[in-house]
This record gives sequence, structure tokens and C-alpha cells, in this order.
Amino acid sequence: MNHCAFCDPSVIKKQGVYKNDSVVVIYPQKPIIPLHFIIFPKRHTQLISNLTDRESVDLKNAIAKIFAVYKEKEKCIGYNLTSNNGPVKVGQTVAHAHVHIYLRFEDEKYSPYKIMSDSSLKENLSAEQWQQQKELSSTLF
Repeated sequence: MNHCAFCDPSVIKKQGVYKNDSVVVIYPQKPIIPLHFIIFPKRHTQLISNLTDRESVDLKNAIAKIFAVYKEKEKCIGYNLTSNNGPVKVGQTVAHAHVHIYLRFEDEKYSPYKIMSDSSLKENLSAEQWQQQKELSSTLF
């Protein structure tokens, strides 16, 4: 059986910031932008199209909650969602259905898409900065 990072309780414990009945939100180890989260179902399935109705609703509600919290607390103006579904060739490097949410702000320096296309623009967080951002995110939910 292949190891799935999103099914690993230690990953959820270390990176988890929110969960509801059927989905988990984590703060990635290497966020593209400081306010980048990954949302996935607790149940292992590879494709978004395989989500149950309950998982789909809970995923949508997690997205709405994240946006509402950051809109109110941090003046977030919107967000982008990405999800690759299929083999590595289509970009899915973790074979567990998931959605990346990138929160966007009026004063941001670069869009997440600009950073993804030019990795030299990415500001890597130190371990301490990562922990601070993860802990702050955990307290907002």
C-alpha cells in the first residue's frame, strides 16, 4: 500500500489548522504564498469527482469559512482555488483529492501564479515563521 501524506495522522497533527465532519485544512510545509492552505477529505480518494455529497458540502463550507475569517480579520479580497486530479503527469503529486486555496490581498507583491511560474519570486519561510503562521491560522478558526 502506498503511503499517503494526507492520510498520515502526524501530518495532520503538525500542519492541521481546521477540520469539520469530513474534511481537513492544513498549512503546507512549503506554502506558495503565506496564506496558502490545502483542503482535503478525511477519507482517502484520489479525485475530487469521487467526493461524496457530504464531503463536497464540507469542502465548500471550509472554503467559505477560510474566506470569511480572512476577509474579516485580514482584509482578504478574494481567493484562487487549484486542484490537479489524475496522475503526476497532470500535476497531482499527492494521490489524495485536495484543493489549494490561495488568499489574495490588495497589497500583495506577486500573485501565487506569478510565483509558481517564477520560483525566484517565492519568499521561503523560516521554520519559525512557518510555525508562527500555522499557529496564527489555527487560532483564527
